[in-house]
Amino acid sequence: MDVATCPWDGFDAATISFCEARLCGWIVEPANAWTSLSKTLVGLALIPACWRARRPALWAISSTALLQGPLGFSLHATGTFWGEALDVCGMFLISGLLITFALARLRGWGSRRLISTYVVLTACSAAALFLFRPSGIWVFSAQLVGWATLEVLHARRAPRADRRWLWRMVGCFALGFAFWLGDKTGLACDPSNHVINGHALWHLATSACLALFFMFEAGHGDT
Repeated sequence: MDVATCPWDGFDAATISFCEARLCGWIVEPANAWTSLSKTLVGLALIPACWRARRPALWAISSTALLQGPLGFSLHATGTFWGEALDVCGMFLISGLLITFALARLRGWGSRRLISTYVVLTACSAAALFLFRPSGIWVFSAQLVGWATLEVLHARRAPRADRRWLWRMVGCFALGFAFWLGDKTGLACDPSNHVINGHALWHLATSACLALFFMFEAGHGDT
């Protein structure tokens, strides 16, 4: 296929890239794109547990997983800036989720306040991204630091709380980040591999993180 006929050539290119070489087609990064949808599968799998738990806030976790899959897919399928913006908004969904649930446990919030705070936080984060394009990774990183700080405060307040699922999630995230780092830096990189790579493994690991986070929150609080 001639480069000039590539489907996404008429759009601004994404400002970030990963190891997988982009193809000229409707799905430019097959491995990264299809593994992004693993989060949607997690969201679907969590729906029965949400029904059984009868806790409205838990639907935020399932809904986040459902939405994050297509948002991540948009970047890796198109390689465009608008796809990148949607992907980063999906990252805000996850970091905002972590912060608002941690605040809810720390402050004793109910589901209504948790969900409203979550919506406002993610909306403000998305607005910052569209106003200041380079801000995405910094806002996401700051929110992860904020979440970690809140978890430390909660651990001091309730040192005997069962955090086994939370630690499993942190371990899974650390493993996934190692794959991400190897892919991004080129330490473990085969651009021609369109089946599995470090960034694709990062997607699978973070999908598992959402399931583990659900298990943790399902066992805590009345939100």
